[in-house]
Amino acid sequence: MKNTTMVPFIKWTGGKRKTIKYIEKSWPKNFNTYYEPFVGGGAVLLYFNPQKAVISDLNKELINLYRVISKQTSFKRLREYLLLMEYGHFITNSYDDKKKKIIKSSPFYKKIALIDRNSQSDNHLISLKTATKELRAARFIFLNKNSFNGLYRVNSLGYYNTPSKHKPTKTFNEKNIKKISSYLNSSVQIRQGHFSESLKDIKRGDFVYFDPPYDYKKDEKGFDAYQEGGFGISGQIELSILCKKLHEMGVKFMVSNHNTKLIQELYKGFKFKKFYVNRLIGGKGSSRKPAEEVLITNYD
Repeated sequence: MKNTTMVPFIKWTGGKRKTIKYIEKSWPKNFNTYYEPFVGGGAVLLYFNPQKAVISDLNKELINLYRVISKQTSFKRLREYLLLMEYGHFITNSYDDKKKKIIKSSPFYKKIALIDRNSQSDNHLISLKTATKELRAARFIFLNKNSFNGLYRVNSLGYYNTPSKHKPTKTFNEKNIKKISSYLNSSVQIRQGHFSESLKDIKRGDFVYFDPPYDYKKDEKGFDAYQEGGFGISGQIELSILCKKLHEMGVKFMVSNHNTKLIQELYKGFKFKKFYVNRLIGGKGSSRKPAEEVLITNYD
């Protein structure tokens, strides 16, 4: 069922708010359980809000956030943490009234970002291993809302490494998150792990939407650093093999990706719908160009 009242509560690289109109045209009329293994910011899930859904992602902190949001009892503590972080971020910056912007990077933002590097044995320091699930969730939202271009990026060790943007941002829309919480709690099962593992109980008549890190043309700079290890060509191949197995099982699938030669070869024989999209996260605005994307399906 289409929804217009819930919107994503975080930004996500490759988010689907700008492509919903294309996805909607290819959305299947009938299916049983909906699966979304690369849930990211949840734009597709929250727009269509299927009655029965299973969402997952490899990113542990992202999935912890969804699990915290799904429980309204966690709201008060999450909100308090976020308000404190907003205040700490604001007072540790120098603000230029004439230029209307922060003139130096927030030391508080850096402290929150570096929590994932702290060990359990560090005295007087918060570690992700010892922090409550609500504090971890608050950190995730705070960093996401206050990072450069809303980019969530980790290095090869899995440590968060995105700089802050110039001006502190409000992090918590209570009305929207309450609606999302109610929906997640009543209709959605939340899992964490590899995309194939999240489909372990999928059956004929179910539908899965895949939004993996995109493939890129040769010599074109791409981004798949949501999680350590990346995705790469091997990930694209593994996903295409899985899709063929799902097709044989009688499961409907839809895949979003760039319209590259590799993707055309991997999904040869399935249905392709092409369109162009301007991406707004990452890089300089002047250098952003429309990219040719594609929706791949195994149904009419």
